[in-house]
Amino acid sequence: MVVDDGSRTPAPAELLERHPWVRFIHHEVNQGYIRRRNEIARLLDTPYVLILDDDAHPVLGSIDDAADYLDANPHVGALACNILCDEATIPGVPLNTRPFRVQRFIGCAHLLRRKLFLYLGGYREELVHYAEEGEYCARLLRHGHEVHYFPAMLFRHNVANSGRNASRIAYFQGRNRVLLALWHFPWWALPFRLASAFVGSLALVPRACYRSVLSGYLAGLGAGLRYRRNRNPLQRAQYTRWRRLPWISQHHQNPESAAPAGAELLAKSPAA
Repeated sequence: MVVDDGSRTPAPAELLERHPWVRFIHHEVNQGYIRRRNEIARLLDTPYVLILDDDAHPVLGSIDDAADYLDANPHVGALACNILCDEATIPGVPLNTRPFRVQRFIGCAHLLRRKLFLYLGGYREELVHYAEEGEYCARLLRHGHEVHYFPAMLFRHNVANSGRNASRIAYFQGRNRVLLALWHFPWWALPFRLASAFVGSLALVPRACYRSVLSGYLAGLGAGLRYRRNRNPLQRAQYTRWRRLPWISQHHQNPESAAPAGAELLAKSPAA
């Protein structure tokens, strides 16, 4: 399924003719990818939903294998996919590594258990842009579910900075990291987590966007009061275990690591 969220140039007729089995939905008004991903989950009737950014595509691996893994592990609510970012050619996690538990997935390529996703309310549309993955993973944890990294399913994320508004990204980084802390972290952890949210947001954006981070951070504090109904903090044991879990970034790449199984295919792949 492809949902067009108010694009200036709709999908061309040739694309629709070439892929008649794909359902295309066009909206005249842009309301953001978080709302549209919730819409996709409601419209589908499959047990799982694979969601990709428009600048991500599959390279290696079997979606059927990933679905079989979820079938065999009902406590797993979502799978984080192995991701090659930009010009990387060797996955940070070898493809033949067994799946393992992680804090969260990265939104550019992930597999969700659809009915559970809808039962938990989908992504929080109040977030508007960014940080929805971590917020949803916190809710998964509270309800006794886990997120696992599935290294055998590999995607490439071709980050297109030309289509990104750096100031807007910085604003929502600052805002939504605050909301994640206010909604899900215990009171005793909040002072440190709020401070690290601000510092961490600054580390992710260029210096020219620091003012946007500050504006977003202050807006997050205000939004936390406005959306205080969403506060349902993790228990101490849940929070402690979650913080100890690994969080594999799409930018993680160890060039000195041995080439994983399937790496020889990457060198031959046009996507690489």
